[in-house]
Amino acid sequence: MSRLLQVRNDILVEEPRLPIDLGRTQAQKDLNQFEKNLIELFNNDDLIFEQRTREALERVESRGIKGMTESQFLDELDSW
Repeated sequence: MSRLLQVRNDILVEEPRLPIDLGRTQAQKDLNQFEKNLIELFNNDDLIFEQRTREALERVESRGIKGMTESQFLDELDSW
């Protein structure tokens, strides 16, 4: 990487030159991090849904109800 010479306060200062695609590189890093965060959020939602489903099953089983319809179970799932 080449260096850039600039004058600051009457002193010659050598600074590294920033790459031309610095903004594009940072944007790609941000997009990758955003995608990773979305995947983690999606996976967490799956765990929460699974946990809620297990809890609803436990509530139904504890009541001793036999032969509950799908819509009744979904109502139970939504009740919490």
